[in-house]
Amino acid sequence: MQFGGVRIARIFDIEIWLDYSWLIIFFIIFVSFTVGLLPAQLPGLTWPGSVLAGTITTLLFFASIIAHELSHSLYAKSQGLEIKRITLFIFGGASELIDEPKTPRQEFVVAAVGPLTSLILGAAFVLVWLAGDAAGFTPVAAVGSILATINIALAIFNLLPGFPLDGGRIFRSLVWYQTGSLETATRYAATGGRVLGFSLGIIGLLQIIVNQSAGGLWMILIGLFLYQSAGLSYLQTISRVVLKDVRVRDLMNRNFISVNRSMNVRELLEKHVLRYKDAEVVVKPDKKHAAGVLEIDSLPEKVLDEPVGQFLPPKTHLVDPRETVIKALDEMVTAGISKLAVTEKGKPVGILSTRDIQTYITSKSKLGT
Repeated sequence: MQFGGVRIARIFDIEIWLDYSWLIIFFIIFVSFTVGLLPAQLPGLTWPGSVLAGTITTLLFFASIIAHELSHSLYAKSQGLEIKRITLFIFGGASELIDEPKTPRQEFVVAAVGPLTSLILGAAFVLVWLAGDAAGFTPVAAVGSILATINIALAIFNLLPGFPLDGGRIFRSLVWYQTGSLETATRYAATGGRVLGFSLGIIGLLQIIVNQSAGGLWMILIGLFLYQSAGLSYLQTISRVVLKDVRVRDLMNRNFISVNRSMNVRELLEKHVLRYKDAEVVVKPDKKHAAGVLEIDSLPEKVLDEPVGQFLPPKTHLVDPRETVIKALDEMVTAGISKLAVTEKGKPVGILSTRDIQTYITSKSKLGT
């Protein structure tokens, strides 16, 4: 588990994760189908039948979202881009790419295959709808009509020109092609995402005021999410551009001291920290444990006689100095840590921290490079 979620499957070597917030939207969609849409189309449907049909429709709905995201990931993977995972959350799904597309054409196709997949699914469910009607299977026709409408609507919504929606990425690819600058294209696309998010929020507010519709609140939440995501996606893209060819050895801090796991905190403070105030502390590996970074400031009080190895995180995260900073940063974000021990052939050679990475990005930004 990570990011407040759980892995549920691995499809074509791509991990599928559920964020815990997904449970909220799953419940809302399930109730909407079971209590609202299906009974409206099938007046004679019994309660157990409604629950069964609602469950099937809800699962097929989320399977459609996974298919949408898988199409993004599979094409990106075929182009040599590294995929981190697909995550389902309260506002839908997201394919998390570690690498940025290398060309405008690659960006265009990676973005376009998602809505295309949803349109194909929509057409397939239209056929299910028509076949159900022709055969007199009303429940099948009802499920087909609902899923056809949803998939087509999903494709249309994702084609709106606001980053990070698929339409925003398509827009970014076109601007990138015209300007030759991914940074400029991302800035324009992110601005579009903010405008779209703000507009959706205003529409939602008007729905609440004029129509007294609770659906306006959901529109406001989606607008707020898009507005924030546009800004965060822009920062993420710029960080990847700046860190593109940077290796861990280029940014790691070599000012550190190594200590044994058995050393107690008192000895560490007296003999090392007082002499090397600015140095980081790395606990040496032994036969049972890997090296780890010791956070002096996080040590609890009254532990002077305890061994320092006791205060290392239960799971150690290490990185090779030849690894890219982008991958190292991704590991730190995933694990929720701010520092990584850098080791070569099992021996500590440095420490990489998010602070050092941020300093590098800020310096590059000020230089305009």
